[in-house]
Amino acid sequence: MDKRVFMANTGGRPTIYSDELVDYVCGLIATHCMGLHGLYAEYTDFPHPRTIQFWVYKYPEFLRKYLEAKSAQSHILLDNTIDIANYNTDDSLLKINRDKLIIDTYKFNATRLNRRDYGDKTQIENINPTEEKEEVRKLVEKCKKNIKKK
Repeated sequence: MDKRVFMANTGGRPTIYSDELVDYVCGLIATHCMGLHGLYAEYTDFPHPRTIQFWVYKYPEFLRKYLEAKSAQSHILLDNTIDIANYNTDDSLLKINRDKLIIDTYKFNATRLNRRDYGDKTQIENINPTEEKEEVRKLVEKCKKNIKKK
C-alpha cells in the first residue's frame, strides 16, 4: 500500500491582478494599435498575453474594461489607416500592396472591435411578432367599439 501523504493544493503563483494594473493595461490597449504580444514586447511591466486572456475569463469587471479599451482602440486603428493612405511617399507596387493590406487589416479589426460605429450592418430592433399581432388586434377592437358608439 502506498503511504504517500497528499498535501492540500495551496494554489499556484499569487496573482498580480490589481485595479491599478487593470487601469494601466486597459489604458495601453486603448491608446496603441498593437496587440497584446506587441505591448508585452514593448513594455517590460506589461503582463504576459496569456495572463490577460485568463483575466478576461476570470474577472467580469476586467472583461468590461478590456472591451471598452478595445473599442477605443478601434478609433486609433482607423486613424492610422488615414495616415497610411495620405502619407505614402513610396510609389513602388510592393509598398502600395503592403499599405493596402495594412489598411484592410486595420479596417477589419476596427469593425470587429466596434460594430456600433464601424460595422457594415445596421442592427434592427427585434420585435416579437406575437406581441405585435396582439397590439394590432387590440387596436382593431378599440376602433370597432368607437365605430359602434357613433
